[in-house]
Amino acid sequence: MGKKVNRAIVLMMAISLLLGSVTAYAAENQEPAIEEVELQAQNASSGRELVDVIYFQVSGEEVTFSDEPIDSSVTTYQSDNVITGSINYYYDGMDSQNRPGYTVEATMISSNLNISSSNLMTKAEGVSDWHENEVNHYTGKVAVNTRSYIYTNNPPANPYCEVKLYVTDSEDFEIYIGYTKLQDAMERK
Repeated sequence: MGKKVNRAIVLMMAISLLLGSVTAYAAENQEPAIEEVELQAQNASSGRELVDVIYFQVSGEEVTFSDEPIDSSVTTYQSDNVITGSINYYYDGMDSQNRPGYTVEATMISSNLNISSSNLMTKAEGVSDWHENEVNHYTGKVAVNTRSYIYTNNPPANPYCEVKLYVTDSEDFEIYIGYTKLQDAMERK
C-alpha cells in the first residue's frame, strides 16, 4: 500500500509541475493587456464655454504637452507609472454683477498607481499672486482638480491664466506636470 501512495503522490506532483510549466509558457507568450483611456475636453454645463485646452503625458521624468489628445494606451507590464490628462480653461460667463468668471480644470489618469493628491496652481492675468487648490483624492487612478475665479475689476479683454500642476501618487512620489499658459482668444469686452 505504501508504494501505491508514493506513486499517487509522485503522479500528482508531476501533473502539477506540468500544469505549472504550461501556465508559465502561456503567460510569457500572451499579448500584453492594453488599457485604453480616452481623454476629451468635456462641454461643461450651465453655460460654460471651453476656451482653451492643453493635453499632457508624464512617463518617468519626461513630460509631453500637446494641443491634441495624447494616446494613453499603456501596457500593464510597463514599469513606469504614466499620467495622462488635460488642463481645460472655461469661460463661465458673467455673474450677477456683470463680472467675467473662469474655471481651470485638470483631469489626471494614472496607469499603474493611485493618485493620492494634486495641487492646481493658477495665476490669472493681472493678478500678482499664485493661488492654489490642493485636493486629496480617494478616487483611485482618475482625479480632477478645479479652480474658479471672477475678475472683480478691470478684466482683460481676452485674459490668460498661468497654470502649474503637481500630482502625488500612492507611493508619495510628487510629479511636477509643468507650467502652461492658457488663453481666452475671444474678445469679451
